[in-house]
Amino acid sequence: MEYGLEPLHILLVESALQVLILVLMEYGLGRIDTATKLLSFRVLILVLMEYGLDPKRLTIILALLEKFGGVTIGASDVFASIAGGLKVNDASSDLALALAVASNHVGIPLSRQTIAIGELGLSGEVRGVSLLDQRLKEACRLGMTEAVVPACSKLSEQVGSMNIVRVHSLADAITWLMGKK
Repeated sequence: MEYGLEPLHILLVESALQVLILVLMEYGLGRIDTATKLLSFRVLILVLMEYGLDPKRLTIILALLEKFGGVTIGASDVFASIAGGLKVNDASSDLALALAVASNHVGIPLSRQTIAIGELGLSGEVRGVSLLDQRLKEACRLGMTEAVVPACSKLSEQVGSMNIVRVHSLADAITWLMGKK
């Protein structure tokens, strides 16, 4: 009996990543009450509600957004889910999740025809992913017109008329997002 590779099927989790951020506080951790001269601190709990996502990975992505993306999430509740009950464990969804969180937090909507693919490293770099060509071809087939991908990835050919945005780091991706204002 011969064992070969199973056929590979690319599943694009299209517009299924949902993020809601609730800001708990706007001006720091504490305030001085001038009438009583007491320093009071609010207890902040970052609530991570995740459905279909690895909560540890989400926590890391939030930390990376603060450290390297300049997106301060610390005083907010974050709710993230994958619609339809899917579970996503692929690290190539890191960049998409980071951009979805940042987009929601800064109030800049991303186009429904934009896809982001890339793994985030702990130093804020965007790492290449396997089968990027196939992922982009499937995204193009489904009507995506723009892709944010790791700069280090090599594409064997142009993917239709899709606009390819190459980013080296999470900071580059956030800069691209802020340019969408």
